[in-house]
Amino acid sequence: MLNLFKLPIEKSSLEAWSELSDDVANVAILAMPVILYGEQPLFLKGLNISFLLIIAYACLVIGRKFRQLVEGNNMWLTIGLGIVALLAIGGLIFANYAAKHS
Repeated sequence: MLNLFKLPIEKSSLEAWSELSDDVANVAILAMPVILYGEQPLFLKGLNISFLLIIAYACLVIGRKFRQLVEGNNMWLTIGLGIVALLAIGGLIFANYAAKHS
């Protein structure tokens, strides 16, 4: 129960990871206008928006892979995608921090 990466991964867990990945992508997309209309220099706006675009794209791809895994049974790919999803969430947190403190 406490180990999320214990094999085999349940179908409901994969669906939850897929939804979480899509939600992170939505937040990254919705954060772009905030950065665009902020008071940072143009270079930092472009840098932060490019980070958010990369994060949004990666999260959408990961969410799609999780939905494909719900139909199949390739669990090692699931673990790898979970790690990538955590890295994408970390990137989003970094982009948010950079936007606030630049």
